[in-house]
Amino acid sequence: MDRRQRPQQRPADRRAGGAAGLPRPHIALDRVSQRQLRRGLRGRAADHAAIPHRPHLRLALLVPPLGGQHRPRAVAGNEEPLRRVQGSAAVDRNCRAAAGQRSDMSWQAVVLDLAADEPLDQRIERLLAQQRAAWPMFRDGERALAQVRTRRLSDGAATILVQANPGRRRSTHAKVDPRSIAERPCFLCPQNMPVEERGIAFDELVVLPNPFPILPFHLTAADRQHRPQQLRGRVGRLLALAAAAGPELAVFYNGPRCGASAPDHFHFQICSAAGIPLLRELAALGEQPRGVVYDTFGRSVVRFASADHTLVQAGVEQLLERLAADEAAARPGEAPDEPMVNVIAHRADGRLTALVFPRKAHRPARYFAAGAERLAVSPAALEMAGILVVAEEEDLDRIDLAAARSIYEDVSLEPSRLERLLAPIGDR
Repeated sequence: MDRRQRPQQRPADRRAGGAAGLPRPHIALDRVSQRQLRRGLRGRAADHAAIPHRPHLRLALLVPPLGGQHRPRAVAGNEEPLRRVQGSAAVDRNCRAAAGQRSDMSWQAVVLDLAADEPLDQRIERLLAQQRAAWPMFRDGERALAQVRTRRLSDGAATILVQANPGRRRSTHAKVDPRSIAERPCFLCPQNMPVEERGIAFDELVVLPNPFPILPFHLTAADRQHRPQQLRGRVGRLLALAAAAGPELAVFYNGPRCGASAPDHFHFQICSAAGIPLLRELAALGEQPRGVVYDTFGRSVVRFASADHTLVQAGVEQLLERLAADEAAARPGEAPDEPMVNVIAHRADGRLTALVFPRKAHRPARYFAAGAERLAVSPAALEMAGILVVAEEEDLDRIDLAAARSIYEDVSLEPSRLERLLAPIGDR
């Protein structure tokens, strides 16, 4: 007998997904939208083991006849790959967080032996080519990025690109409180990485591909040692990495309280520079070694730019010191070692540019709102620079100019306060 006919011969209590001896849920399917059903399935699927090597498997909702549907069972809505429904949380958990998955506790098994005398951008291209061939998760992540939906918002000369990227769901909702961080394996330590993941060495950093990219050439430059995310004493390293990466790539830093999903393991990130709106918009402003404050779309950003890299480094370091002192004065006995900042660095046309985004909050008010007011947005460096990533597809069309401005105003330091802090730097 054909196996596809056997379900029709099962007892009634086993049909339509019911299990023998278990009560069947009483759901009025005509009152439940496909979106609700899919979101429910995503939540349940993320708790189960992922299927990383079965890309051909697909999922579709099967429902009883509705309206004019006369088949015994019909597909509700478009089917989609099971791995996409499971989402990045389950895949990432299974591949990264399984203790002992990589027996080698050092970086020796991760770092590829590529010619160290080659320019960094060429080595990165070779690394990504190898990973596309050897690592299915990375290959799937690049394909998913090519399919993301975007919307462009303009306010005068300023542009925001809203990007619906479900692959960033885990990062958007990451729990970064000390207890949550302590309870999970660090995914930037080699023993917790997928066995296929490889990287290249850059001084004491290892450059690794990001399997859930926001832009092309999205990589992570992780410290070889497991030590906290802190920029103090490492601004020069950030600028050196940006200079080595070349004009096609930008390097950015997310502070431990404003965007870093691994605040316990120091790292930078790298991505295509061409896709960063604010970097492109401010490129024509020339040299600004002492730093200039810009207020655009509700964001406050300080731009340092000079052919002399030491001037840029000195300006960024002094601004960080001022921000830390200001926060300590406002919160005596409570302020942490590092102020809330995101930084983007880029070298082009013989000039090094650093954009510093001082922050006052990790997430905007609408992230915590209920119902239709909620927007799943958690700004980090790329969001502050004009790529506003939303984790849920339905949020893409809900972000207009007013919503974008309110998101940035909620998390950005006020321009007047920043001008006051910057004045001593300009007078040095």
